[in-house]
Amino acid sequence: MNLDTGDTLTLKNSMNQYFEVTDLGRVNYASSTVQNNKFVIDENAQGHFYLTEHDAARTRDVVQIDASASTSRLEIKGDDRANTIWAGKEVNTITGGKGDDTLYSGSGESHGYYTTRFIYAKGDGSDTIYNVKGNDYGCDYIELTVESVSVTDDTIYLNLDTGDTLTLKNSMNQYFDVTDLGPVNYASSTVQNKKFVIDENAQGHFYLTEHDAARTRNVVQIDASASTGSLEIKGDDRANTIWAGKQYGTITGGKGDDTLYSGSNTSDYTRFIYAKGDGSDTIYNVKGDYSYEYDMIELTNCTVESVSVTDNTIYLNLDTGDTLTLKNSMDQCFYVTGLGKVYFESSQSAYVETPKNVDELWFTDDDNFMTKSSDLDALINEASAENSVTSLTTNYSLDSTSLLEGIAANSEFNIAQSTKKA
Repeated sequence: MNLDTGDTLTLKNSMNQYFEVTDLGRVNYASSTVQNNKFVIDENAQGHFYLTEHDAARTRDVVQIDASASTSRLEIKGDDRANTIWAGKEVNTITGGKGDDTLYSGSGESHGYYTTRFIYAKGDGSDTIYNVKGNDYGCDYIELTVESVSVTDDTIYLNLDTGDTLTLKNSMNQYFDVTDLGPVNYASSTVQNKKFVIDENAQGHFYLTEHDAARTRNVVQIDASASTGSLEIKGDDRANTIWAGKQYGTITGGKGDDTLYSGSNTSDYTRFIYAKGDGSDTIYNVKGDYSYEYDMIELTNCTVESVSVTDNTIYLNLDTGDTLTLKNSMDQCFYVTGLGKVYFESSQSAYVETPKNVDELWFTDDDNFMTKSSDLDALINEASAENSVTSLTTNYSLDSTSLLEGIAANSEFNIAQSTKKA
């Protein structure tokens, strides 16, 4: 410790120990050795390692810090040169400092979670970070302000408002946190036959607007049909074609007349997000089971004005003038904002729209009526307004009392199984 008097205070056998010094506060210097022209931090070292404090960094021009073997918490800072820093296996904080640094996230999960914190300040250059990662228990964190994001060949570019770029390699399909962006997870993909093909084990989000090939190579299709991970997929303002994956997923076509496909796994559902101005989309294979999983079509700032069925194709006519066309979606239960759960049977010519403001009504055709509702009064009022209760109790030998008792008990009625009146 070099004093302002010109004297020096020398501390021996004091590494990896917390102690307090006036003006410095509480300190702990991590032990290391210089090997192959880099600082190698000891396995049991703890505390902080600031490159500017080490003589060998200047006298021997050492710019690399390797803490990969360390099992303790560390705070590591580089200097104004282009440093290379490997984080340890525990929770680490890494500051590359000025210069175009190369940084590596830690390799361990000492407490069942990963956390390397990367600190970046204005003027710190264009750094490259490898192996950013995370899981359900914790994730790496990057502190900076991002202006835009782009992805090329599974490399993530965080473009800063300073003109610098933070490049993330080997970091796809991993949860991590970025200041201003929040928790993110970029799904990996390749471009094949003019479309993005999302990898089988990919997870997280895939926004077409973030991918350079969407612009430079005019790619407008996203195929996640082989993916077994949970995905959130967004198209752009062009006419996109998007195939959902096998697991639960959220699909937003965006503006343009998009073609969307529900996922192939019947045990998981697909959420389709549609907003006013998103055009007339066509959705294939909407699916579901009334009592288990079912696809959802969520509408924002628009409503279904009318429903029509022609040649086993369902048309949801919106109040915006656009139409959602559902193909290969008969004989399936699914949810639509404003309609609730709906079902259309391919064998029938008559279809009844679910009465508005009634929770979980299911109408199929003139011979079949199923319902589940916790609001009996609302059910009867709305159904009566649609002449449903009147027609059902008039045409079939199921008396009104039994019908109401069944509804109140939240049971299901299949009137098709009763005897039709003469």
